[in-house]
Formats: sequence, C-alpha cells, structure tokens
Amino acid sequence: MIGYVTAAESKEQGLGSIPNSVMRDMLQFLERQLGTEALRGILNLAGAEQYHGGLPPNNMRFEVKAADYLAVIQGIRDYYDERGAVAVLRELGKSTVRRGVVHAVGLAEQGGRLSGRQLLSIALDSFAKSTALRDHRLMLLQDSGDMLLVSLRQPACWTVDGSHHACEVVVGSLRGALEMVSGRSLRVRPIACCHSGARHCVFEVSRGGRTG
Repeated sequence: MIGYVTAAESKEQGLGSIPNSVMRDMLQFLERQLGTEALRGILNLAGAEQYHGGLPPNNMRFEVKAADYLAVIQGIRDYYDERGAVAVLRELGKSTVRRGVVHAVGLAEQGGRLSGRQLLSIALDSFAKSTALRDHRLMLLQDSGDMLLVSLRQPACWTVDGSHHACEVVVGSLRGALEMVSGRSLRVRPIACCHSGARHCVFEVSRGGRTG
C-alpha cells in the first residue's frame, strides 16, 4: 500500500452530478476531434440537444447531471462501432488529463526537482480533477512493484451505466496521467466495476516499455 490517500465512502455518493467544466471539456474535445456535424449527430442520439446552443460554463460547479454525461457517452457508442467508441473515449480521457498534468508539474518544478512520489501525487490529483472526483479519500492505491491497482468511485458511477462506457474515459485519463510522469508505456484495464456489484471500481495498471 502506498500512502497517497485513504479509501473511504463519500457522503456525496448519491448526488449524481458532475462539474460544468467536465461536460464542457468533453463537448469541446468531440467537436475538435470529430467535427461539428459529428458532435451534432452524437447529441441528437443522446437526446442532449440542449447542448447544441451552447456549452456549460467553464467552472467547477456541480450543475450537470451525471445521467446527461453518460447519455453523451452512449451517443458516441451509437454513432460509432464499439471499437471506435472505445478509442474516442480513451483519447478523451487522455486529452483532458494531460493539460492538467503539464500545468501542475510546471508550477511544482519551480521549487526544484520533483521526486517520483511527488510526480505520482500530481498525476493522481490531475486524474481526480479530470474525472470529477470530489473526495480524494475515495482513491486507494496498492503498488506491488510491477503493478498498480487504483480503486475509486467517480460521479459517473453514481448513476446507471449498463454499458460501462464511462470506465473507458477513466482508463484513458488514468493512463495519460501516469504515462506523463513515469515515461513508460502503460496498460490500464478495469478489473472491477460498481455497476457489476463491486464496492469500488478497480483499475489495473501494468508497466510496459519506455515511451519514445
């Protein structure tokens, strides 16, 4: 066990809302990567036409329903085939978290060289913010040396997600954050899920070769 945070159940577990900026970042990413017409089609399939006219505010207020977030994810799945949807969602997660890691590391390095533990803390903090994890105590790590297990609950876990596609955004975000600070190519896979009856979602991170 490594001492980043202690696992605990959140008192806010049932709210089922996410920050405005999380939905905003997703919609901007989809428009930038897929184009305006593809985004319009995804929103129509998701029944989220209210976002045609504008984006949520760029702030961290919890005003977007997690159900709306998951509806857009389902819209991506309906617009593309299964493989294409997974690729888009994982890239969304990586894109969202990397900006936060770069900014946080740049600020922290002004005080001198960072240790591996400091870099890990920065990566996980950026990951928590990008996935709207309000209570960092919900994250628990187990490090065997060759494998890292990350156990958490995110807001999207607090509403029904039968397809488990919100997990793919988390996979991309977690992989992006940890690859940036480790310099290694990593494999991340979900091995337990709240929607399958587990108490927490658990992601296995295994180490690969060095990144270029």
